[in-house]
Amino acid sequence: MGKTCLLAALVTLARRSGAQALTASGGPSEPDMPLGLRSQLFGQDGRHEPLDPPPERLAEAFDALHGKLVRLAGTGPLVIAVDDVHLLDALSLRWLGFLSRRLGELPAILAVTGRTDEIAAMATGTQTDLRYSLDATTLRPAALSRTGVAAMLRSRLRAPIDDDFAATVHRLTSGNPRFVTEVCQTLATENLEPAKTDLAALRQLAPPGVTRYVLGRLRHNDPTTAAVARAIAVVGGGTCASTIAAMCGMERGSVADVITELAQLGILRSSEPATFVHPIVRNALYASLRSSERQQYHRNAAALLTEQHGDPAQVARHLLASSPAIDPELVDTLCQVAVDLIARGEHALGTECLQRAIHGSMSPTHRGRLALKLGSALAVHHPASAISHLRHASMVVRQPDQVNAAHRALSEALAGDGQVLEAVEVLDDCASQLTGVRPELASKARDSATLLSLLHGDTARDARSRLPTDRPRGDAARTVLATATAALGAAWSGNDREYWVRALAGVVDSNALANLQPIECLAVVLPLLYADRLDLADRLLGRLDDETTGAVAEIAALRSWVALARGHVPAAADQARRAAAAVDDGKGIPLYTDHRSALLLTLTELGEVDEVNRIVDLTAPADELPPHWRYAQLLACRGQIRVANGELHAGLTDLRECGRRLTEFGVTNPAVNRWRSATAIALTRAGEPGRARQLADEQLRDARRWGTPRAIGSALHVRGLVAEETADRARYLSDAVGRLRDSPGMLELARALIDLGAAQIDCGAAPQARDLLREALDLAQRCGAVQLTDRARRELVRSGARPRRRTESGLGSLTSAERRTALLAAQGQTNREIAQQLFVTQRTIELHLTNTYRKLRVSGRAGLIALLAEEAVEPTPLPGPYALPSPHEAHRSDGPAA
Repeated sequence: MGKTCLLAALVTLARRSGAQALTASGGPSEPDMPLGLRSQLFGQDGRHEPLDPPPERLAEAFDALHGKLVRLAGTGPLVIAVDDVHLLDALSLRWLGFLSRRLGELPAILAVTGRTDEIAAMATGTQTDLRYSLDATTLRPAALSRTGVAAMLRSRLRAPIDDDFAATVHRLTSGNPRFVTEVCQTLATENLEPAKTDLAALRQLAPPGVTRYVLGRLRHNDPTTAAVARAIAVVGGGTCASTIAAMCGMERGSVADVITELAQLGILRSSEPATFVHPIVRNALYASLRSSERQQYHRNAAALLTEQHGDPAQVARHLLASSPAIDPELVDTLCQVAVDLIARGEHALGTECLQRAIHGSMSPTHRGRLALKLGSALAVHHPASAISHLRHASMVVRQPDQVNAAHRALSEALAGDGQVLEAVEVLDDCASQLTGVRPELASKARDSATLLSLLHGDTARDARSRLPTDRPRGDAARTVLATATAALGAAWSGNDREYWVRALAGVVDSNALANLQPIECLAVVLPLLYADRLDLADRLLGRLDDETTGAVAEIAALRSWVALARGHVPAAADQARRAAAAVDDGKGIPLYTDHRSALLLTLTELGEVDEVNRIVDLTAPADELPPHWRYAQLLACRGQIRVANGELHAGLTDLRECGRRLTEFGVTNPAVNRWRSATAIALTRAGEPGRARQLADEQLRDARRWGTPRAIGSALHVRGLVAEETADRARYLSDAVGRLRDSPGMLELARALIDLGAAQIDCGAAPQARDLLREALDLAQRCGAVQLTDRARRELVRSGARPRRRTESGLGSLTSAERRTALLAAQGQTNREIAQQLFVTQRTIELHLTNTYRKLRVSGRAGLIALLAEEAVEPTPLPGPYALPSPHEAHRSDGPAA
């Protein structure tokens, strides 16, 4: 692959053609062996000559060696191949220069290899002669491409190599064949399988062969050269010369000279600030340091950056690497750095600093305050890991503000871990501690406890009895929380929609939200979502997404429901996957909505049947689900899917359990949960049409009391589907379409249009049905609802129309998910990077790319890139905040409530 392989290929070709080949190579020890090339080329025949001939006999010695070559060349063509010529001793180089000027008289070829930068550094005597005499024919092998690295890895490791692994090795080695070989040897020696190797660990790999190579290159330089190289390896590439000089106790000018020298050796780039040519060389230098040396370098770097008011993230990384246990005098520095990091949103690194600092020596009170900081920071990323620290803080701190902060943070962490009742107990304890000293904080704690109590079946009834019937007055933050809680209770029972929407409309942009926990702010969203005030709900969710770092899964799950309410199926799926990824990463469990519910519904609309069934199979049976609010939604979605799959008994079991739980929560509003719709359909199929119509009538009554066009239209739709008479069915469905046209429910409208069209076909009015079905097809396509699009097309065919057939190949055949994946892949992103950006698994990305290659009839990424470039395909921007409006959205209720 590299220069050594090229030279070996030349030798092989020479010997196959009958020529003689003499081979030799330089090495780290060769510069100490005078005229060492002689014994490599001529073996025992050259060893009777003096090892280091005096100057007056040097010409005689060179002539003798030249004579040997003449005699060999007299027997046939001769190839003299010398690898790594830059590592030979001075006399050997002089003799090669001597020989190069006399080759014209012999049937011989002299081929040497060496590093370009090292050969260029040969500037005196015969070294100059050799350099210029060889300049006539020069080959400079380029670095391996990513594809070349992948091929070399497969050949050496004899194992499948995925794109991410190959890309990581390519970045690590910059395509240097020698370094790729060393990576392969290390992986083989340590029995590391590429498919199971962590890429983060691979990026830090320091093969022993690379370490020996790098140290060998530095051996003959001044010791300060190695010291500067190691300092740069510790502080990282991109550090300016003045910082390196301060770390090494040298003058800036001297360091600049050393950096230039390291660039000539091919270790650093010649630009300022200094960076390594090959990341693996930095790893090798870092690994060559003894543990004590490494820690001292990091300690010096941290002190220097602190003094210079450097980047807190860099200071933190050096402090964390400076010693296994932070020295007591560094605890305060580490805590301050952590505070700075958390303030600018770098919670993960700030949390790591606090975790290290808390093990230092300090007073119990100081440790309690630090536990509060650590727990609050951990709660953002992993609520479960924050609980023990926050519980300790809540028992130690004594100042009212700290008591309040510790208890509220602990309650949110417990709620985020699914321990709702425990969270309520913590808030009750907080209220009791603060009643006599800070009554306003005690009241806020009780309001928070009421909100959480609403979300658990064991406490919901008592919490509802404490809800106010009018908008609360008083402290702004408390007013927002109590108003949202009261509005949520009213929405569940379907009462006073207009009053509570007006009360919440002024809250969305209120500064009072800044004083609430994210989970408390999100209580404002649900009543707005139920009331179809999607503009306000979306604005608040967008604000929280931008301004907060906690409740990621909750925010994403709610954004998914808002997108689905607007009919934006692909965008809803993206947010649902984001929520699921956050839950899998331990970032908390949503309280207000189950993250799997929206994912199940959106994947169903996208036709992802296998993934839907996989998720359903992983969920627990109905009687094993705890009485949390979010599981009612999961039961409704799962029951609906099971009924659609023909599993009537299992589906009805889920739906009836959902209805029972909602009764405990006091929910009658069909805008909150439409379990009665799916149950009525299931009962009709199960042969219980009377009970089905009874449920549909109840839902229609409650929908009319709530008053939103979507709730009423959806209820009319179901009532039409279970109607006994054909005429009644058509009338209900027609009324449903009329109502849904005034709602933002594009999906619901498309479904109602399809069912109305199907009913008209059944009544013999196929011509009238076609216009309805064409409208439904257009809406379904705009929503990105694959399954609904297919159904509309089938009904159109049944009506006698000839809809344009769905494209089975070409760009038009790609789903929205496949299109986004293809565009990101064409931009050079790896499967792992695409999966992280789209919040899906790597397996999903592989399936999308496989389908894309098949539909576009290309064999891989190269063909994909060429096709997209040829078609000038532009990325389709992700909606945010889901700007595709319903044709009638502005007409319905986005203005002030009546």
